[in-house]
Amino acid sequence: MPRKTSKRSNDPEFHRKNLREYLAQQKKENYEAGVNLEMFIEKLLTLFSDTPPITWRFRLTTYKNPVFRIYNQSTRRSGDFLLITNRGLTIMHKYFDKRFRNLFPKKKTFYGNGDTARIDYSVFDQVTRKKYYDAIKSMVTTNKDWGINFPGVMVDSLSEQDSKPYNDLPTTYDNGAKDDSDFYQILRSKIRKWAASKKGKNNKWVEFILLAPDLFHLLCKLVIDDDVSLEDKVKLALVIVYFVSPLDLIPEGILGPMAYVDDIALSVYVLNRILNNTSPEVLRRHWVGEEDILTVIKQILKVADQMVGSGLWSKLKGMIR
Repeated sequence: MPRKTSKRSNDPEFHRKNLREYLAQQKKENYEAGVNLEMFIEKLLTLFSDTPPITWRFRLTTYKNPVFRIYNQSTRRSGDFLLITNRGLTIMHKYFDKRFRNLFPKKKTFYGNGDTARIDYSVFDQVTRKKYYDAIKSMVTTNKDWGINFPGVMVDSLSEQDSKPYNDLPTTYDNGAKDDSDFYQILRSKIRKWAASKKGKNNKWVEFILLAPDLFHLLCKLVIDDDVSLEDKVKLALVIVYFVSPLDLIPEGILGPMAYVDDIALSVYVLNRILNNTSPEVLRRHWVGEEDILTVIKQILKVADQMVGSGLWSKLKGMIR
């Protein structure tokens, strides 16, 4: 009797849904670890390409984990290259480069066929992630026969964007963050600390304010997504600039994290606007929050004028043409 999951396993959305649920569970168990792992996986998706179940898939076993795959031009066969678990990273032994033994010290794991790095994702910071990303990238691009954007696209035809280093969005913000991931980390830490305080717990909009980092993350992902039109990317970029600016209509420097209500309201307003031209699945693909993004947009838009005041809400909407 055929497995019930056989047809679904060939559906890209089946694997993406499993990945979203997997990351949501990791964040539920340890938010810091889950977010760090999520950012690492997202960067790997730009390297291998996001075309499941070809370039990556979810293992349909008792323990579901994401697996990244490579293609051998000589044998014309694909195979599992990198397994990600909640305890670390494993490279299949036949693809492993011994130059990186210091990063992957455990031998003969993954059913005796892999080299593993045990990782505590709660301290898997940007510097450490870059070390492992660069090692993985080096391993898959060393052999001319191996392809990662397969089938038909070999490693020597990687786009310029895929060839950039891990921190590939250099920007100087007034808050001292060096790139979008730094700003995200600073924002998340600031808001979580505030939400745990007496002032945060008593704030009427704390539930929505806690979504600010995830909304910022979504904006940054959509602005570089090929499925989003150039016109909509301009709108998204404007909101990102508004988000990081210390001189917006409700200044964070004076009111603290509660001042992000205007950034949040403007974000969902623009996200709702781009849904006229963009599939909801594109937003879901990058959304890291637990509740469905369409539900979040609807809930916040319903109370946006109360959150920021009707006069200010009109000004915010007037910023986006």
